[in-house]
Amino acid sequence: MNTEEIRKYFDNCVAYWMSNGDSKGLATVKAIWWDCVEVWNFDKSWTDEKIKFINQYRSYKPYDSIPEPSRVAEGNA
Repeated sequence: MNTEEIRKYFDNCVAYWMSNGDSKGLATVKAIWWDCVEVWNFDKSWTDEKIKFINQYRSYKPYDSIPEPSRVAEGNA
């Protein structure tokens, strides 16, 4: 995935969560942790572009733990 594809994927994920009634902020948190970090950890697909993208939001190191689902769901991650 290049940067443009990552952004499009992320934006689609945010839109999905918003369509389920979440605020933009909460949808963003869920997209970061559940749709990006968790998925990329699971399929071991981290690239420099993905790391750079995630680090816009947080200095995350690939394969570190992710917050508890309840914290993500509350927007507290």
